Amino acid sequence: MAALLQHWGVVPDVVMGHSVGEITAAYVAGVLSLADAAKVVAGRGRLMAGLPAGGVMVAVAAAEAEVASLLTDGITIAAVNGPNAVVISGAETPVSAIAEGLARRGRRTHRLAVSHAFHSPLMEPMIEDFLAMMADLSPQEPRIALVSNVSGGLAGPGYGSAEYWAEHVRRPVRFLDGVQAAESLGAGLFVEVGPGGGLSAAVEQSLTTQQPMSVVTMGKDRPEADALLAAAGRLFTAGVAVDWGSVLTPARRVPLPTYGFVREVFWLDTGARPQPSPVTRPAELAERLGPLAPDEQHRQLLELVCLHAAAVLGHSDGHAIDAERAFQDLGFDSLTGVELRNRIKTDTGLALSRTMIFDYPTPTALADHLRQQLLRGDHADSDDDKIWSSLRKIPLQELRRTGLLDKLLLLAGGSNESILDPMVGDDVIDSMSPDALIALALKPENDDDGG
Repeated sequence: MAALLQHWGVVPDVVMGHSVGEITAAYVAGVLSLADAAKVVAGRGRLMAGLPAGGVMVAVAAAEAEVASLLTDGITIAAVNGPNAVVISGAETPVSAIAEGLARRGRRTHRLAVSHAFHSPLMEPMIEDFLAMMADLSPQEPRIALVSNVSGGLAGPGYGSAEYWAEHVRRPVRFLDGVQAAESLGAGLFVEVGPGGGLSAAVEQSLTTQQPMSVVTMGKDRPEADALLAAAGRLFTAGVAVDWGSVLTPARRVPLPTYGFVREVFWLDTGARPQPSPVTRPAELAERLGPLAPDEQHRQLLELVCLHAAAVLGHSDGHAIDAERAFQDLGFDSLTGVELRNRIKTDTGLALSRTMIFDYPTPTALADHLRQQLLRGDHADSDDDKIWSSLRKIPLQELRRTGLLDKLLLLAGGSNESILDPMVGDDVIDSMSPDALIALALKPENDDDGG
């Protein structure tokens, strides 16, 4: 699939893998030839399969420092996938004991379905044979930036040698460090090449800023060709140059129909979905919305949210989205929530949180948030206006009963003594407007109708 992306003109600036996936990354970067990459994968797999069974690996939702303090002899951290995502590896009994202790602390644990305890001392019996098998590798200098799992930084001297791949077998996968290294090099878009979206989730957790985004090329429960084409579209809308002639071969350009279009859309069942025109700056969208009435601003932003939500969930148009239902009830999870966030981020130019669907749990709430972010108070009441509006809703008799009325009028300029004329009855006071009440409170004590 990496070769297919390159064929389409999508050439990465930085490449990295996860565990055995780094061998593919080394091939894409030109460090290993196809024959050498296949040799490393096949030899590694054959020797690992010949090791004694009995090791286990457990994923733990905890920080590396916390887990490291609990390790015993023979148990190692096999991978650091995020700030709070670690895998431990080793013999079953001690690994299970550590996992149970972490579970009692409230940390989530999950035993991985693996045949051996990879990236642990239990790999040692294969290392000597592996080194001998890989002795004739001919690694080259990477032609594009390549991040190492072993160091968590850019590939350095000796990268791709037999000794490097032996260390790669027994050392932890420092994926968190690798993602942050790529981010520090300016990577603003991460593309997961392979089935599923597990690494994209790890990338999202590992990033230090809100700006970068990730794209899954082969999401689950979707035909591979459709998923890959959708990923190419996502990359294109994010600003990546795609050679559409290669992607859509043997497609050809056709003239548009000459009749006037109506505002109703019918799509053939080809997987195509309507896409809004992206903007690069929030100011552009704000300028477009600024002259509109607040209700119309909200309506247009809600339409945009529903359109993107429908595209993520595979619906034909935004009318399939109930704007008042929670995103989770509509079928969103953390991964699809990030995809929605990325689409809206691309379309509006706003820096949005990766927890957006949880912070603003319905399309309506999200549209309100987008309006506030874009317009920054345009057509909105000031804080003073909001406070006065709230105070005006309180009946005067309630203000008097609680003693707040005297205090408010005192702040308006009255004395410490009773502000209200004792000769004025409660019924009269309660029926007076705020302006008349203030005038009464400020009336001089000896003033009378004869002036």
